[in-house]
Amino acid sequence: MEQHVSTEEVVELVVRRVSEVLDVDAGDIDPGARFDEDLHADSLDLVEVVEGVERDLLLLGIRAGIGDAELVTLRTVGDAAARIAASARPETGQADDPAATAAQTRSNTPVGATIPPATRGVRGADA
Repeated sequence: MEQHVSTEEVVELVVRRVSEVLDVDAGDIDPGARFDEDLHADSLDLVEVVEGVERDLLLLGIRAGIGDAELVTLRTVGDAAARIAASARPETGQADDPAATAAQTRSNTPVGATIPPATRGVRGADA
């Protein structure tokens, strides 16, 4: 059975995570709430919120993730929910570890990938 998630459902997850991370009453958070100006969230708070929502969705059988470049463009709760919902896909069962899934999405480097020995620790190496 294919899993789907709406932006509205993701908004609820983002609001819950923002409430937990920033210790703000969920009733005071709406989709238009700005992370920086209204919620006084820093970039680490935003990462914690997004990764938490990604883990929540993975528990529902839905893989979602946004990269660092996109993460820094998020301004509101609604922005975050829309971007996360747009990235959502049914889980294929290939990754059992939600943290590994989030890390792989963020770094664009496969989990477990190694740096070739010829370039490891060498500054300015052309490899």
